[in-house]
Amino acid sequence: MPDDDALIPQSLQFTMPKLHQVFRRIAKSKPHKAPGNNGIPNIVLKESARILAPCLHKCLTASIQLSYSSRAWREWTTVVLRKPGKQDYTIPKAYTLYNTMGKIASGVVTDIAMYLIVPHSLLPAWHFGGLPGRTTTDSLPHLG
Repeated sequence: MPDDDALIPQSLQFTMPKLHQVFRRIAKSKPHKAPGNNGIPNIVLKESARILAPCLHKCLTASIQLSYSSRAWREWTTVVLRKPGKQDYTIPKAYTLYNTMGKIASGVVTDIAMYLIVPHSLLPAWHFGGLPGRTTTDSLPHLG
């Protein structure tokens, strides 16, 4: 804007994901979660990480370089499991089965984004959702 004389902030440097980040995301995955539409359970990724992580890393870096996201990695299945005494089924996250490979790739990119967002204070102080080390209890003083 013409009247805006604020300094333009320096852009943040995005670095391509490293192989160790893929290994870390695989290690963080819960081994016995139900598999998504690709049918690959997390335990398979965990047990064969030494072989699969380098391949997944190459796919992820190529995806970023080409600005292309595989349709298979973006698809998921939502299953509503009726449980006794449960009245509210409006929270899809609780019942969504994501593509296992896509979930790992997405997690790596999320880790990179958090690495850039948190130290540079790119979110307001009252933002708590999805941030590491932020809990519901931390948000209570901001209510009112």
